[in-house]
Amino acid sequence: MNVYTVEEMRERDRNTMIQHNMDILTLVDRATDEILDVLVSSICPQPEGKQFLVVCGKGNNGADGLSLAGKLKNLGSRVVAIMIQPQEFWSEEVRTLAHSLGEVFIWDEVSVERWDEWVAGSRYIVDAILGTGCRGEMEPAVAAAIAQINETGLPVISLDLPSGIRGNNGQACEIAIKATYTIVVDGYKTGNLMGSSSVYSGELLLTKEVGLWTSSNPDYKKTMLERNQQKLPSRSKAAHKYDFGKLVVIGGSRGMEGAGFLAAMAGLRTGCGVSQLLSCENWEARKMSFYPELMVDTFFDHQGLMEKLKKTNAVVFGPGTVYVERDVEYVQEIMESDIPLVLDGGAIPLLNDLRDRIQLSKHRLIVTPHTGEMARLFRVTSRDVLEDPVYFITSFLESYQVDLVMKGPCTVIASGQEMFFSYGPNSGMATAGSGDVLSGLIGGFLAQGCSNEEAMKSGVLVHQEAGNAARKIYGERSMTSTDILSNIYKGIHGLEQTIAEDVKG
Repeated sequence: MNVYTVEEMRERDRNTMIQHNMDILTLVDRATDEILDVLVSSICPQPEGKQFLVVCGKGNNGADGLSLAGKLKNLGSRVVAIMIQPQEFWSEEVRTLAHSLGEVFIWDEVSVERWDEWVAGSRYIVDAILGTGCRGEMEPAVAAAIAQINETGLPVISLDLPSGIRGNNGQACEIAIKATYTIVVDGYKTGNLMGSSSVYSGELLLTKEVGLWTSSNPDYKKTMLERNQQKLPSRSKAAHKYDFGKLVVIGGSRGMEGAGFLAAMAGLRTGCGVSQLLSCENWEARKMSFYPELMVDTFFDHQGLMEKLKKTNAVVFGPGTVYVERDVEYVQEIMESDIPLVLDGGAIPLLNDLRDRIQLSKHRLIVTPHTGEMARLFRVTSRDVLEDPVYFITSFLESYQVDLVMKGPCTVIASGQEMFFSYGPNSGMATAGSGDVLSGLIGGFLAQGCSNEEAMKSGVLVHQEAGNAARKIYGERSMTSTDILSNIYKGIHGLEQTIAEDVKG
């Protein structure tokens, strides 16, 4: 399933109208056919006799709302349509659809008593005010309407995006609709998946494709990460442990030892044969290892490090560390030895130093920042990254030419000319050590011979499934990274089942 920016969707609309000699009303009609299909199949199976309060803006989202209102009316629903703006501000399409519908009310002319009466008689409110068109300062009437809709307590169905959520970054304006359902037309927009949109969107329901023309070769293809796209490393019953690869995690500085242990154990849970935790500090980790399955050791110089890396198939560098300039030489040596590498945590800022020393694109490197770490790489604020995440992801790919896993409620994998969006908001995973588990998972799959793309996809999917399994047991408030770690087997098993079913199908 493809993902689009607002600009790409507008280009698809334009191309469709040009290529098919189609006007915008025909496009709206197609879209609302699919919206109605989702509404009836997934929200309200018997709309006859039920009242829908449809609140519309002056633009394309409002046109969708009015078109949907007419189709609900044809099904026997009672419909009250309200326009936020006076008639002189309506688009031509809105004027045509409003005239076709018949009675349409203007927001400023509706009394409090009448609004309360409509709310009392309605089963659902349809939000067709802004859609993807939320930018700049919000009109006072729009803000007032959103506030009143949120106060009704009725189920709200938003079209494409809850009004007040920005279409590209998912950030909320000063106020936004708290939807019960969001019916997304034709394909996810980046704003459906990123930022704070998950707080406002309710259940995301995707329509079938409405026959839009494809956009003209975007620089980066964006798709949803699907479980059935994946495959796991094969396993022989006659194997030796080193046949399944050796992972080395370098990290776990004093006071943050747990991060290293989480990453190393997560790698072992993927099925790699050996997982070792190394530190360049003189700490007594061997006496405090939480997991007897792990090998734990120290090193103090380049020669000692390279000796420890014999027979190593992948390295994760950085969980539980802080930026230390001398580490750039260690990382450079690992990369020049052609061992696949994941940079995480305190090692991520080394990327700028490494870029000045070696050609990064020649090496197998995956970087796993969260928003704050991405911001520090570009010397901007986290707010800047949240304002335009797709821009910073593309800038990362162009600046560093290595693979990226940008962690968040919607984790984005970026490699070459592609981005994969993994949407699965779970506040329980916003906990210390969760990212260390993810870097260990990716490293574990690399150690077993997966390509960078396969390791990133499998790591992110298993991490998400393990987090969901932990949530079912402990709830989002109480789950910890150790709970995610202990449920990795469920994520692996779920992925194996999906792969097996896909093969049978």
